[in-house]
Formats: sequence, C-alpha cells, structure tokens
Amino acid sequence: MRVKMTLYILLISSGLYSQSNPYKQYTQTDGLNSSTVYCSYQDLNGLIWFGTDKGVNWFDGSKFTSFSLNDGLSDSEIFKIQNDSQQKIWLLTNNGIPSIYYDSEFKTRRTYSGLTKFPGGSFLWCQFQDKNGNQWFGTQSDGILKLDTTGKITKYDPDNLSTCFHIWTDEQDRLLFATKSGVYRFERGMFTKLFSYDRNKKRRFSTQDGFVLFSEGEKLMTTYDNKSYRSLVEFVSSILFIGKVENNKVLIGTNTGLFEYNFSSGKKRIILPNIAVSSTLKDHEGGLWITTLKHGVFYIAGNSPKRIDPCEECSNDEYRLYQQQNKLVIAGNTICSLNTIDSKWNIVHQFLDPKIRVNKVITSKKEDFIATNNGLYKKVNNKDVLYLSGTAVKDIEIINKTDLVLVLSRSIVKIAIDSLGLLGEPTIDRNELKKHLIFDLSKPTCIEKSKLGIWIGTVDGVYFYSLKTHSIIDLRELYPEIACTINDLLLIGNSLWIATKGKGVYQLLLNENHLIHYTKKNSIQSNYCSSLYYDDQTDQIIAIHTKGLDIWDKGQWLNIPLNLRINEGRGALAIIRGNYYLSDGNKLYSFSPSLWLSSLEHPRLNVYSLYINDRREELINNFTSSYDNNSIKLNFRASSFRLSSLIKYHYELKKNDLTIISESLKGSELQLASLSPGKYNIKVWATSRNNLTSKPYLLTFTILPPWWESWWFFLLIIILLLGVIYLFFKIRVLTYNKDIVREILSAIVKRIKRERKIVFKDNEGKYITINNMNDLLHVKSAGNYVEIHCTNKHYVTRITMKEIELQLSDYSNFVRIHHSHLVNMDHISEVGRDHVVIREELIPVSRRKRNRLITPNQKEIIHKKT
Repeated sequence: MRVKMTLYILLISSGLYSQSNPYKQYTQTDGLNSSTVYCSYQDLNGLIWFGTDKGVNWFDGSKFTSFSLNDGLSDSEIFKIQNDSQQKIWLLTNNGIPSIYYDSEFKTRRTYSGLTKFPGGSFLWCQFQDKNGNQWFGTQSDGILKLDTTGKITKYDPDNLSTCFHIWTDEQDRLLFATKSGVYRFERGMFTKLFSYDRNKKRRFSTQDGFVLFSEGEKLMTTYDNKSYRSLVEFVSSILFIGKVENNKVLIGTNTGLFEYNFSSGKKRIILPNIAVSSTLKDHEGGLWITTLKHGVFYIAGNSPKRIDPCEECSNDEYRLYQQQNKLVIAGNTICSLNTIDSKWNIVHQFLDPKIRVNKVITSKKEDFIATNNGLYKKVNNKDVLYLSGTAVKDIEIINKTDLVLVLSRSIVKIAIDSLGLLGEPTIDRNELKKHLIFDLSKPTCIEKSKLGIWIGTVDGVYFYSLKTHSIIDLRELYPEIACTINDLLLIGNSLWIATKGKGVYQLLLNENHLIHYTKKNSIQSNYCSSLYYDDQTDQIIAIHTKGLDIWDKGQWLNIPLNLRINEGRGALAIIRGNYYLSDGNKLYSFSPSLWLSSLEHPRLNVYSLYINDRREELINNFTSSYDNNSIKLNFRASSFRLSSLIKYHYELKKNDLTIISESLKGSELQLASLSPGKYNIKVWATSRNNLTSKPYLLTFTILPPWWESWWFFLLIIILLLGVIYLFFKIRVLTYNKDIVREILSAIVKRIKRERKIVFKDNEGKYITINNMNDLLHVKSAGNYVEIHCTNKHYVTRITMKEIELQLSDYSNFVRIHHSHLVNMDHISEVGRDHVVIREELIPVSRRKRNRLITPNQKEIIHKKT
C-alpha cells in the first residue's frame, strides 16, 4: 500500500473562508492540475511552480502550464520542489523516484543516468546537497539515501526506524538529520544523537542559520545548544508547515488555517482561516503564495496598503476623502476633519446625523460648505446651517472666489456665497433656484472650474459653460467619442483629463484641440475610472479605478495594483504630505506610492520551448540547421504577478548582422517561417506598462544553404565547365578543324618553298621554267599531253598528269580535283557543286575529290548558296 504524505492524512477541512480582499484564489478552473497543492517554488526565471497530487504546474502571472506523467514525470504526486547548486530543479515524489528538470525537460530514472540506481518505493520527505555536491534524501521507510556524484547510492538508518524528516547543517557545516526518534549529527561517517523526542508525534521542520523550528503535533518547538528543545506556542490543530523566520516572525500552516507567530510578543495572528495550508512562498515581487490541500492556491500581493481606523464612528462608512491644509476630511454618513500628530489621530469636527450622506466638503474664507444628499450645509458659529433642504447636492465648486456652483440631480446652479449669509431664512426655496439655473440638459455628474468657465460632466458627455457669454458648448459635437458617462473631470494646465465609466481616460489638449485616449489595451489597468486627483508636490495625476491606481508621471502611466477591490464609483483619495489616504468605499487605507514605484521589478522572461519545423528541439545557442529545416517557433512568458495582463512582448530579427525586423508581438509566441540561408540572431524581450524591460533572450543559429548553392557545388561546376570547354576545343580544333590545320601547315610550307623553281620540257623540246609557283593556275590533261595554265600564258607539253602531280607533291595547295585536272587552290574564286572557277574558267570536280578540295570556309559558302 502506498504511503501517503502525512499532510494528506491530517486534512480536516472546514468551509472556505469568505474572502475579503486582498486574497486572490486560483483553482482548477484557472488551470491548476488539482486543488490539492502540496508545495511551491520560484525558479530563476520568475516562474512559480506548484506540486499537486496530479502533476506539476508553473504559473507566469497570466496562465498555468501543466505537466504530468506524459511529460516525463516519474510520479503524479509531487510533495517538494527545490533546486541544487547546478540549478537543476528536483521534484520529490510519493513513489520515491525523484524527477529532475533541466535543459527544458523532465528527466527520471529511465532517462537520466545519475538516477538509474535510485531504489524508489518509499516516499521522499526532503533533499539536501552538501558542499561536495552529494545529494542526501530523507525517506519514509528507506532511511537516509546518499547519492554521490558518480551515481552510487549509500543507505543509512541511524535509529533503525527508516524515517528521516529533514536534513540541514550546523555552524561547522556538519550534517544534521531529523529522524523519527530524534536529531542526529553525521561526522566522519558516524552518527551522534543530539537529543530525543517522542517518535509517535507528527513533526515538521524548518531551519536557517543554525536556528531550528519544528512541530510536535499542535505545538511549535525550538532547539537550543543542539542538545534540547522547548515549546514556543500551541495551535488549535496540527501543524502542517513551518516557514522561514523574517523580521522576527514566522508563518505557520495548520490544517485549520495560516498563522503568523511573533517571537517578540509571543502572539499569533490568523492570516487565512479555516483552510489546511501546506506551504507558503514569498516571490521576487514580495507577494505571498499560499498552497492548500483542498482549495488550490491563494495569492497576496506584496506592499499592501495599511488599513487605519482613526475614528470609530466613520471606520466602516468612508465615501469621500478631502484635504484641508494638513487635515484629512472623511465624508460619508458621518464627517470627520482629522489631523495626524506623531501618528495619532485627533478628531477636530464631527457631523453626526446618520441619515445624511456627505458627498463633498469645500472651504472658502475659513468657511466649510458641505454637499449632502439632503442639501447644502454651511458652518455658521460652529453650527451647521442647512440650505436647499431636501435637494441632493452631488458636487460643489467655488468660482471667482465669490460664487458656488452646485451639481444637483438634474441641473447645475450658481449661487453667490454672500447671499447665503444675507438671507433671513437658511432654507432656499426651490423656485429661487430657477433664477440661478445654468444647465439642465442632462443628468450632471461632476464639475471642474477654470478661469473662463465651468467644465461639466454628465451621463452622456462633457459640456462647457462660459462665464463670459453664459452659453453652453457641447463637446460631443467636436469629439463624438466622449459621448459616454463621465465620472470625474480634472483640469491641469492646458489639459482636461476625463475619467469615464467603461471607456478609460481621455486627455483633451485644449491648445491643440487634440484628444488622446488611454485604455486597458494601451496604458491603464481598467477602463472604469472613478475619479482623478492631482499631486502638486510631485506634479503627478492619479486615476482611481476598480483594480488600483494609475499614476501619470512624465508622459507615461505607472500602474500600481493595490490588491484591493475598490467599489465602482466610490473610491476616493486624499494626499497629505506625500502620503496617500485611500477609501475603497467602506474602509480607509494609508500608503506611500513610492513603496510600489521603488519595488516594481523588471519582468522576467522565460523562453521554455523551441520548435524547428514543428519538431521540439533542445534550447541551445549557435546551432546549425539544414536549408529545409527553416521554420522557427519560440514559446516564452514573462512572469509578473501584479501586472501580468500589462506585459508586452517584442522581438528583433537580424540576418548576417543586418536588422530585418524589429516589432511588437500580439502574443507570447514567435513564429518565423521559410527563412532563407544565412546567420540569424533573434532577440526577444518583454516590457511592462511602466516601461520596465526584461533581460533579453538571444538565440543565434545558422541555416545552411542547399547543396546546389554550396561553395563546393559551385567549384565542381566551374571544374566541369572548364573540362567541357577543354574537350570542346580539343574536338573542335583538333578533329573537326583538321583542314584548317592543314591549310596553316600548307601556308607555312608554301612560304618556305615559294622561291623554288619547277622545270619541264614543252612539246618542242624546250625547257620551261616557272620561277614562282604561285603563277601556276591549273593543269589540264589532254591525251598524252598536258596544258599548263599560268597567270600570263599557258604551255602544252608531252608529259603525263602523274609526272606533273609528282613534281608538285611538295606543294599542298596543288590538288588533283579530277582525273584530267590539277588546280592551285589559292586561285579558286568560286566553288560549285561539280566545278570550280579559276579566272572565269569552269573546271570540273569529281565527287570523289570534292571533300579534299573544299575548305571549311568554302563549305559555308556552298551551304549558303544551296
């Protein structure tokens, strides 16, 4: 029978705690493998890992990624996750065979040689790496296992009970082991028992810097002198988890909730009640992650505002906050004017009618005007005098230091301040208001004063009332996009800021007549903005919405998630001496914005998979790929838990050090298809709305050209071409053009023998001498005689053609073209199919002699003529 973790056995779950923020809960509906979560861990890339009874999840701030047995885990139940000095992530399992995550994949006993000798079969409680790189494991029934760097396994069991809960070192770097019966020290291969305890009690351990905490059932214990221990505090149920000591406090998880124990005061404070808590983790952003055994994961963001309750009468009913010099005015069903001296609140004035809701308080000449749902009040002689009885006043402004502008339910009126003091009766008749009416076109919501007039926000847009012309200008005609419900207006310099219900924030540049729109998609956290404020000390604009604050600073929005749920339309802010006081509708909080601005971390980019042609590959740099493996896909996520929805991704692609593309991505995946051969650099990074940039990830690779574009192929082609050219000339010149060679040789011989003479007798017996052989044109046979035709004359002699041919054999230009004709080829002027022409005389050519006679040039001439 499989051994289940004691945490699982101890699970006694009550009903889920009815949360009031700041908790955010994640369950299976959000992507967790299971709502039973045993442990958590944050890696160097900022990802939060969760070990469950159905595998592992990691969370990047926006979504969960799931891993199971199909992804290489050795077991589905993961009870502890931690890293070693080589940044390998170890996952301790229920079946006793750990998994290791590195090089972007899970490795087990089947796939990693360092675990092949791991026995398995016994639940793993803990893991520890010593200074020599050896891994030590505490098990449920196999004692202590030592895995050295060679993969050898050594088993130890000092108390013969085969259980080890925790492993750590003392000040001398000696190994300590918490077993079922006590604590042992390991030195020089020997175990020494330091102290004993009851082996039947369930225990959890936490150690750091020589400080040891452990549980004994429901009691929190600590050791001293490494020889004994004492009790610190007792809880109502069994302790399941003990955290690390920070600021003299420690978090304790029990099967009935999460507690904080203060060592200084000895008191415990409930943080998350009625839930079995298995572990906690403080992330890089200061947020707290709480894993539970049936309710998934809870998250508490870091730097939460501090709740204050300065006044019992108004502590649960704050609605509006205002600043009067250095006093904080709280307005709701009660009104208090408070100031703070040495962090102590002193109530200056209180308005106690519980039926009246105060909407706004404003001061002029040391007079307080109070706008309520029952009318306008003015403080006279320390008494509150009512004007406009029964008329709800939603907003109020003082203009020109002399007049009050009041926002009523369906109109806006202007009343002189002095007239309120001169009236015999404090209540103004409703009919009297008609004389002061300046606007009744729609339901007004807010007003903002300026030197030239009044800006008016309504449920359907923005209007401007001119004090000079007493006319109304409808801004919807110029800017149709602001035809929506206006929650607040703020005029700073030449910019009118407009807070809307559902459309974000608009900035109207009055000098340029230009409207800028800020939404959830491009800058702010929520499109429902309830109110706007100006901090004159820092020259910042603050927008309040349901998810926190957005601060306009030096031309950009800084997003500050408060981890509070601010009721729609009821968030209010006052700024006193650089400190912010915020109402979420029924509670009051105090904080400094610098707390967030200084702690906003750069997002951490995690590139977790690389695909080449849809085939997953190992994440390595400087790899080469063939020309047909040229489609690259990268998957990545930037971890940010407070601003996860505001992360943007960007990439830059370079080829051969030349930038090809540099742009933003719509999602967290980059696909590049059909890349041409070359050397590439891909740089990927993430940015937050606060312009914080992650460390870029650089991927370098080379796509090889196809074989027909490689250098060796071009070299081979050149060699082949040279060979073909050589063969062509060899065949063309030496074979097909042998007649040209013969003619060249003949010309050479002709020049050598040009001066030689030829002598023969004519038929009269006289000697005939031809001194220049070029004068001889042709010879014709006529029976036993031959006719010798020269350039100037011709001769007839008794001699045979054979004898003449013999005498002219040394001259290659003399050819016998017919059995009766021998010609000097240099004098042929025309060649026909069956004759040649020498000095207009046609001389026949036999077929057999024709090829010997005709040169290539002559062949071309014949071919053209025929």
